[in-house]
Amino acid sequence: MRDSPLVVLTVTLLTFNVSAQITSVKENPPQFDKSRQIWQEGVENQDSRSIVAVHASFDCPTRYPLDSGRYVTFQPTGEYDALGNGVTIFDDYKGIPPGGAAAIAAADPSKCRGGVDAVIFWDGHIEGNSGSVYKYRQRWSGVHEGVVQSLRLLAKVTDQETDLAEVEDALRQRMEAIPDNPLDINGRLFEKGVYVQLESLLRGAREHPRPHSEEVEADGIPRKQGRKMVIFLVNKLQEWKTALENGLGSPPAM
Repeated sequence: MRDSPLVVLTVTLLTFNVSAQITSVKENPPQFDKSRQIWQEGVENQDSRSIVAVHASFDCPTRYPLDSGRYVTFQPTGEYDALGNGVTIFDDYKGIPPGGAAAIAAADPSKCRGGVDAVIFWDGHIEGNSGSVYKYRQRWSGVHEGVVQSLRLLAKVTDQETDLAEVEDALRQRMEAIPDNPLDINGRLFEKGVYVQLESLLRGAREHPRPHSEEVEADGIPRKQGRKMVIFLVNKLQEWKTALENGLGSPPAM
């Protein structure tokens, strides 16, 4: 299970807009998590569809002066993301089911105002702030590209055109081709995250194969173990790809 997202502080010089009223979720009062030193709130899905993303924004009136004489405010945000941020190949990508709930980062209600301002359903429909939705879709487009390219590499193993060692090398090359840019806005870091996960899984299987009397392939993985791994990875990636395309509303242009 993934940890609940931490509070992310964003800096802005713009006037804060009050969150639109979101009817598909019920927000529970924020609670302070002493062990993690963050504010959290529960969000309950009151719609008949599963929710794959929730975004919340909070306006805290504390202002910090700049040398220019202007002021900057810090606006905490919270989110739930079933398809991109922090998601692994072992997740189910199903989101918050009708009647279900999830925890997101929040802010001190005695000092800040705001709340959920955007929701994305599993079928791609949205409610709320389109700006927040755009961020998720950029992220998911990057993940989708990583999933598609990984499926193409694994298909070559299925067709016996290559082995898992060569797929591992190809994934590593793709990882190295994407710089670690913290200001990435095109989803490339999330594409890279898919390659990082798969490369790690394949390397771990090669370096620590299960004891077996069966024939070992050139990539160092027992044949049956390698075959089962490819089947598992392809099935999970196909599941992830479908969930992403539903959340995006349609497959991204390739």
